[in-house]
Amino acid sequence: MGGILSILIQYFPPRAKWSVDEIGNLSGNVYLVTGASSGIGKACATTLAAKGGKVYVACRSESTANDVVQQLKAASGSQDVHYLLLDLSSLKSVEQAAAHFLRQETELHVLFNNGGVMTPPEVLTPQGLDTTFATNVLGAFQLTNLLLPALLAGAKSSPDGTARVVNTSSSTAELATLDYQSLIGKKQRSAHALYAQSKLGIAIFARELARRYGDQGIVSTSVHPGSINTELFRTQPTIVQWLMRLLLYSPEKGALTLLYCGVALETKLSNGKYFIPWARPGKSWQPQPSVEDPAVGKKLWEWLEDRVNDIKTTTS
Repeated sequence: MGGILSILIQYFPPRAKWSVDEIGNLSGNVYLVTGASSGIGKACATTLAAKGGKVYVACRSESTANDVVQQLKAASGSQDVHYLLLDLSSLKSVEQAAAHFLRQETELHVLFNNGGVMTPPEVLTPQGLDTTFATNVLGAFQLTNLLLPALLAGAKSSPDGTARVVNTSSSTAELATLDYQSLIGKKQRSAHALYAQSKLGIAIFARELARRYGDQGIVSTSVHPGSINTELFRTQPTIVQWLMRLLLYSPEKGALTLLYCGVALETKLSNGKYFIPWARPGKSWQPQPSVEDPAVGKKLWEWLEDRVNDIKTTTS
């Protein structure tokens, strides 16, 4: 009952006490936003560019990426917007995107792990993994690990001594269970249960990243952005999409909490914490108590490492 009540309360959050107007000049900082072709990611990238940051937007197709870059340049007034081709469901694509980024940049100051899927048309990856978890968690895990050299360099050059990793979770994580058996092969779990499980997974990953790299200047947080009208609902029936447009908040509202975790001065000490709309810490600091358990974090991290190694072995 507590989890359901918490989700309902978050659907009607209080007025934000922080706004993007408080963001200073971001010149000299490098940002990477996944899932930036639309919705929350695009809104985040637009604000970062408008404030002077050098922004990389990660998109799945080159045509979409080019369109997004031109739109962001027009909306932000900045020409320092670039794209990465990235399909988070494919580790090969993740590795290529990370390699391309590292050829261009030696430092990364904030990584927004925002890209994700809810009800993908293909339920399994070619390697037999649940596509939702592979995209929302495994892809983000591998991208973050491959970009760690740039993030650590960014922390050293940053005035506050940090580089940040902001991970988009969801209030659905509060009701989820992490069932490892459901992650390999087709299992009898609903698409929404698989989505909620992935959002719990990204919160656990965010907390474990904080444990492992917090002493090196990495500030890792997870975020429930709010009930936002985004492209996640594009595979839902038309009537559902119509209702979502009526009931949900704008992507700009959804971007607020991510930006707060990514650039606000007061969140530099929030390593490992969980934030909810609008731009405020969750009362329990996590969507579930299990997220704070080091054994839970260690198990997921090692499971993700094993999947990366398995895929490399089978595709080499």
